[in-house]
Amino acid sequence: MPDSPFTLNPRDSILEITLCKGKANVISAEDSRELNRMWEAFRDNPEQRFAILTG
Repeated sequence: MPDSPFTLNPRDSILEITLCKGKANVISAEDSRELNRMWEAFRDNPEQRFAILTG
């Protein structure tokens, strides 16, 4: 995800996802699909128990 507007920061059982798209942090259709893939990966990872979305 080289051009991804998201930064992932996994720590222990916590996954922090940060949206970095400037002031408005507008989510495009492609961004939404990418975020959905991240939630699915989080759901399927038994080591991660909490997720935080910031931006």
